[in-house]
Amino acid sequence: MKANAPTASFLVLALLGAVSANSRPAEVPTPGLGFFGPAQIYEVPNQATPQFCKERRGRVAKKIEDGVLLISAGKNIEGRFHANALFFWLTGVSVPDAVLAIRAVAGVVETERLYLPPKDLDFERWNGPRLAPDDSTLLATGIDSVGELSAWQADLEGLLTESSPFVAGEDIETIIDNLGRKHRSGTNLLRELAAVREESELAAISAAVDMTQQALAEAFAVVKPGAWEFEAEAAIESGYRKRGAFGPSFPSIVGSGPNSCYLHYRSNSRQFQAGDIVVMDVGARYQNYCADVTRTIPVSAEFTPRQLEVYTAVWDASVAGAATLKPGASIRDAHEAARGVLAERDLDQYFLHGVGHGLGLFVHDTPGFRGELKAGMVVTIEPGVYIAEEELGVRIENDWLITEDGAVCLSSELPCAPDELIAFLAKARGLDVAK
Repeated sequence: MKANAPTASFLVLALLGAVSANSRPAEVPTPGLGFFGPAQIYEVPNQATPQFCKERRGRVAKKIEDGVLLISAGKNIEGRFHANALFFWLTGVSVPDAVLAIRAVAGVVETERLYLPPKDLDFERWNGPRLAPDDSTLLATGIDSVGELSAWQADLEGLLTESSPFVAGEDIETIIDNLGRKHRSGTNLLRELAAVREESELAAISAAVDMTQQALAEAFAVVKPGAWEFEAEAAIESGYRKRGAFGPSFPSIVGSGPNSCYLHYRSNSRQFQAGDIVVMDVGARYQNYCADVTRTIPVSAEFTPRQLEVYTAVWDASVAGAATLKPGASIRDAHEAARGVLAERDLDQYFLHGVGHGLGLFVHDTPGFRGELKAGMVVTIEPGVYIAEEELGVRIENDWLITEDGAVCLSSELPCAPDELIAFLAKARGLDVAK
């Protein structure tokens, strides 16, 4: 790979017309490592512009025909707030407690109103500026009308139709229940609509995947005998932030030795020992889109014969599962293919989970296990083997974009074929992760 060549995921998006030459970070490569050099901030075009969001609200109206959608941004908790991903997908707004109401007639938006907390200078003095229900918000969002948050329940009578509203948000569900009205899942409706990603969304997902690969490469440099799981975790999560990500899309998993066999291990508190194997299952969140990539590496930089035997089986299962990906297939097809490989190696009894899931606004997104794959969807393939009595867990996970005639791996820059992984690990341990 040439040092200045675009990463594989950006090449895919360039074919889709999603990313211009100026939409990716300049590369300052480490010799022999391609784009795994000092961190550069990603500047992918915003996928939640007023125009994009308005088009999405129009798609919602067409879907619900003569009906109503109510969705909330979610509650604020201590820390950096990010809105319900589906709310942000429709509005581009990230304000705690905000509510969006859409009423459609004959498949066209009749009413759309964004409800926000009132202007509060004292709040802003402590926390910084936020959108308020005024004309500036109309200009910033392109939403037809805004109102104060306290008014949205009083407006319900005029908004609701005879059909059950689509609702997303526990706070809204409770209010609709108290009115004695039935409701339908707005979350399921919106996930289905959003599952085939727009070009701008694919650019954001691709950036999140690239950040994740780069951060993992920096963690490879940390994983040595005597270091700690939390040190690798710190390298990974700081790697995201250095590149402009919001942070992790889920709690990072760094499990060594016996911890490699715990699927959702999260304490990340063990010291690495010579001879350990380490599972790192991680993902960045960027512009509200998630990555999910797993690599398994040996602490001592070389697999033992048994570790290599199991790792190779999981790798072969990954290849078999990915080979099934195409429009009209399902993740279940990939699962059966991967399980078949592991059964041939007498390891299928240690395969404890499904082979993959949809990926996008959520870490586990549409399509489901049996859902039909369509071009523009993104899914993971992640077979794993967990032999607790041997303290030997192996998982390999890549993110795949479904195309018109198959699928393309978005996370192929970070090697996972056995020989390539070991060669890359030796080079990665020369990375300067302080930059």
